[in-house]
Amino acid sequence: RAMAMLAEDEAIVNAMQGLAEAEAMAKLKGFVAALGGDAPLRETGFGLAGAVKCLKARSVVTHGVMDALQQGLENKKNNRLREAVCVAVECLVLVLKGSFEPFAVKLLPAVTMKISDKVKEVQPAAAAAFAAIMTNLSVHGVYAALPVLGRGLQNRESQWQSKVKALDAIRASIGKAKLQVSRCTAQIVPAVIESLTDTKGDVQQAAKACLTAIGKELINSPEMVAMVDPMVMAIIDPLNHNTSCVEKLMDVTFMNPIDRPCLSILVPVLQKALKEKRVEYKRRALLVVGNICGLVINSKELIAYSEHVLPELELCVRDSNPEMRSYGATAMAAFLRGMAPDHLQEKLSTLTEDITKLQQSMVSHDEIVKVKAEQELKDLILQCSNESTKQHHTEEDIAADLERLKIEAEKKQKDETAEWAAAEAKRMKVENVEVGDMSEVAKRDVAAAEHAIKMAEQKKVQDVEDKKAAKIAAEAEKQRQLKKFQDQQAAAMMKHKQAKKKK
Repeated sequence: RAMAMLAEDEAIVNAMQGLAEAEAMAKLKGFVAALGGDAPLRETGFGLAGAVKCLKARSVVTHGVMDALQQGLENKKNNRLREAVCVAVECLVLVLKGSFEPFAVKLLPAVTMKISDKVKEVQPAAAAAFAAIMTNLSVHGVYAALPVLGRGLQNRESQWQSKVKALDAIRASIGKAKLQVSRCTAQIVPAVIESLTDTKGDVQQAAKACLTAIGKELINSPEMVAMVDPMVMAIIDPLNHNTSCVEKLMDVTFMNPIDRPCLSILVPVLQKALKEKRVEYKRRALLVVGNICGLVINSKELIAYSEHVLPELELCVRDSNPEMRSYGATAMAAFLRGMAPDHLQEKLSTLTEDITKLQQSMVSHDEIVKVKAEQELKDLILQCSNESTKQHHTEEDIAADLERLKIEAEKKQKDETAEWAAAEAKRMKVENVEVGDMSEVAKRDVAAAEHAIKMAEQKKVQDVEDKKAAKIAAEAEKQRQLKKFQDQQAAAMMKHKQAKKKK
């Protein structure tokens, strides 16, 4: 029977292909008008698809087919029309395939919602249309469709049937378009995590299976794949499992890069741990943050989570506990360095020391110094965050940043000299040194301080040059070893060929 129906459907489509343009247009308008009528739904749907195929895919827009489909899906009064439109969408996808893909993605949110329609006849038609869309998507279409499904999961009007279908579709897409799903994890994983707390058990199970599949099939780091189950349990039940999960993360020896799918599951665990009240729990989370940031190869992958992590790190930097402030400064600097482009790394290399210095001033008994330090710390974190999270840097931007960094370094050096001179003058005043002697001593000390700062800057520049030279030497040694290995391989292969030929 199914084969007979398939033959009938193909016959309807093929009958449309030999028509003249004017006749095909008339047929198209007739099928659009017949949607929701008494005619068989599949016959109308395949007739519409055949007419669109005859007139090319652009007729979907130019002849109002798309508008009719969208209005039919949103029509809450005509149940037959909603069912007919779902059948028509399925037929269009099956007949036009890739050429209908952009329109299918646009209709996907409404079709997904109709899976949980109040009318039972509409539900299977919508489910069939949804399955046809997801099955026939190209890998590029999957990349466009997954964020749509993620937004649908977070839609308050979505019912449990629609959510289960969407979660199953996301999980099924992993095998079809692994790379595209990996790139979408920052958009879809938060929606999947939100579904873990749904009131319907079927949604919870589908979300858990989806999140576990994302972790085990997309994460490339073997040591983090082993942590997927503990992390998923920590997300599902943070009260009982989050602390133990962070403890296990503390014991992990990170040997491989941290990728985007790993961050999408790991960051919610750490974010929850950073909100804990106990210092020990926060300390562990801060140490893990510091450990993983250096392993994220692409800085843009961290930027996606900056708005969730940076506020928690800033609270730790401002914490009343000195130990927490110290760990917070280290984690903050590591996170900002992980996001920053290469030309800003030198500036951020001293960020931990800069934050620590301001933290010391924040606990000063002098109220003016304390308020000034708090404002400077806030401005420093804001400036570094804005610089690190900027995703696009032109050559002009980089040149401007380097010039600005040079000016900031000179200003910082002058400020340090002035602060040292002021502190020295204050110390000498307390010691009741005579004014005449004090001025001479102060001048000598200021000159000595300037010389020391200059020597320190020269040493810093020399260290940078030494690192560059060491890097170049290491790369040359690496190339030499590679060439040696290749020569040995070539010699061994030649020897093998000679022996084989002799034999």
